[in-house]
Amino acid sequence: AGAPQAQRASQAPSPGAAAAAATAQGGWERDGCPHPLPPFGLTSPVITHLLTTWTPSPQKIQYLRLYLTSLTSSQPLPATFPKGLTLLGLGDEVADGFLTLIGPMLMKGR
Repeated sequence: AGAPQAQRASQAPSPGAAAAAATAQGGWERDGCPHPLPPFGLTSPVITHLLTTWTPSPQKIQYLRLYLTSLTSSQPLPATFPKGLTLLGLGDEVADGFLTLIGPMLMKGR
């Protein structure tokens, strides 16, 4: 029973877990490997699945889609939108999904 725990402890944390740890400490961590731009957009079923895994709230999903759409296009944010966005408590899979799928979309939109 001790060997599997030792093996898990020696594994490197996922990119999402590493980013979450850095953010929890008040810093930022740059994702070391660039991910390719996915062959779909923010309204794709893949992104919908990612967002519904993040939250069951349709209002939060709609808000985040609008926010991300404005960041990846020339569409300005409405004046009532906050100037920043923080996603807390993401599971490793969801954090990795944001990094590998949405991250490249945001980088291209810069």
